[in-house]
Amino acid sequence: AVLLDLDLPGQNSIDLIEQVRQLAPGAPVLVTTLSEDPEQLNCDADEFFCKYDLDSRTLDRSLRHALQSRRLQRDLRTLLQSSPNAILIVDTDSTVRLANPSAYRLLGVDMEALLGKPCPIPIENEESLRVPRTDDAQLWAEINVVELQWLGRPARMVSMHDISDRIRAQELERRLVHTDKLASIGRMSAGIAHEINNPAGAVIYN
Repeated sequence: AVLLDLDLPGQNSIDLIEQVRQLAPGAPVLVTTLSEDPEQLNCDADEFFCKYDLDSRTLDRSLRHALQSRRLQRDLRTLLQSSPNAILIVDTDSTVRLANPSAYRLLGVDMEALLGKPCPIPIENEESLRVPRTDDAQLWAEINVVELQWLGRPARMVSMHDISDRIRAQELERRLVHTDKLASIGRMSAGIAHEINNPAGAVIYN
């Protein structure tokens, strides 16, 4: 675990924590500050302390909580990475913070085009949504959104289930039904014409 003092002169809290994340990706980051409401700080830390309230018992309890939270985040990340569904984790600003391999494949983009960028789809439940892609592929997905905590911050998980095969099957069925209707109309028209032509032929013959 890493304990940081955000009140040191010449330090930018966001840059400092980002450096720690890069050097020790799995380590919980605990920060201390003079702020009476440290959780309002806009930085990606696991735990926050006001220096006035910091003691060994509080530090020990928070460290245990941060370690447990990190383990849960790691397990969740592993599950997301192996999920067949395309999954995005987006923050409260709708910025993509995590995407699994299935998301890159479904959206047809690489990591640089997705992470840290605005979410490319509406963040709301949808039974059927045309997937936005830069190529000509026509893919559809069912969208489910749930709220969660990610790295100690409110976030949303956007799950996209590829239903392209189902949509294509429904479209094929619709076309077949339409074709059957046209065929039925054709057979009906032929039958009517036959009924009309027979009496007319009998009159002409006589």
